[in-house]
Amino acid sequence: MQRYKHILLTTGLVIVCAALVCISVRIYANAVSAGILTKKDELKVVVPIVDIPKTFRGMGENVLHDESNSLVTVFEKLRKIRKAQLSNNMLEISRYTSEPKDTLRVLHIGDSHIRGHVYPRTVRDMLAECFGSIVYKDYGINGATCDSYLNSRTMQQICTYTPEPEDNPLLSQSGDSPFEIKDNGTEDKSVGDKKSDNQIFHGDIIAKHHKPDLIILSFGTNESYGRYYNADEHYKQIEALVKALNEAFPGTPLLFTTPAGCYKAHRTSYKIRMPVSNGRHSKHGRKSRRYKTVTRTRTTYSENPFNAPCAATIVKYAKDNNLAYWDLYTVSGGRESACRNWTSAGLMRADHVHFLPEGYTLQGQLLYCALIKEYNK
Repeated sequence: MQRYKHILLTTGLVIVCAALVCISVRIYANAVSAGILTKKDELKVVVPIVDIPKTFRGMGENVLHDESNSLVTVFEKLRKIRKAQLSNNMLEISRYTSEPKDTLRVLHIGDSHIRGHVYPRTVRDMLAECFGSIVYKDYGINGATCDSYLNSRTMQQICTYTPEPEDNPLLSQSGDSPFEIKDNGTEDKSVGDKKSDNQIFHGDIIAKHHKPDLIILSFGTNESYGRYYNADEHYKQIEALVKALNEAFPGTPLLFTTPAGCYKAHRTSYKIRMPVSNGRHSKHGRKSRRYKTVTRTRTTYSENPFNAPCAATIVKYAKDNNLAYWDLYTVSGGRESACRNWTSAGLMRADHVHFLPEGYTLQGQLLYCALIKEYNK
């Protein structure tokens, strides 16, 4: 008897489960036919859960601000790549490069935080893992401000950059590299050989076919680190850099990020007397001592008071010009908690300006999540 009851119970559960599946399918079909559930919903990506240190307090909402929808072309391209990926369709390969035509190309420029590569390449790796067809080039200069990028040599390096295999995780794994094009349209993969006169694959063509779809600008730390901070001067420097980038890459959308915050070093000098033995003995048989004054330096750190106004200037410029921005300073805790959060978690280096690899990895994860949230809208 007990056995029959078990069989009946199992059969009933199977029937209920089958009924629920049928109801779910019917609801899904009705939603699609009614236009409630669109194809965009099918292309959404799960936002990963970031492991935030337990010591972090007062964090702001991790969102990307783009009220003017200036990044709409970027997310449309990502959806096209995602759609081809989900349907197992091969993307069309460009005749000028070994990459698909629908590859999303990102150029991330900034100061030493970008020069260290960990922060931007965390974003790159996460985007590539999700969408596949990504080329992410990062270019950073130690001690740079927006004004540092306005010289002709730096702008030329940015405008004619050639993506290397390491900038595209897919190419670095497969070992492929851009090939050369002859004037008859044939491919010449002997890149290392001496170029003949009929080869036309040079810097201008590379720049043309590798024009970034998105430029991310990460500045602010060095602007805020001086003895004084002038918000109007900082605003003008941002404006000059944006003008130069618009001339070099017309129509390419920009995304600003604010710095995570830093401390300022204060060095104070003090003097101490140190005994020095002259090697002579006194009448009591002990060595006589002389003293000399030695100057020592003590370094202490305090939160940079210009962190907040610097981040506010970047946000203000982005709002005034209908550009997208991601306020890492506010996400990290803002004026009240940002600096303390990074130090309490042990993620800053000894100079209290730069971060350990784990800190830059966390920043990259947060930026990726903000991008995906905006993509899913």
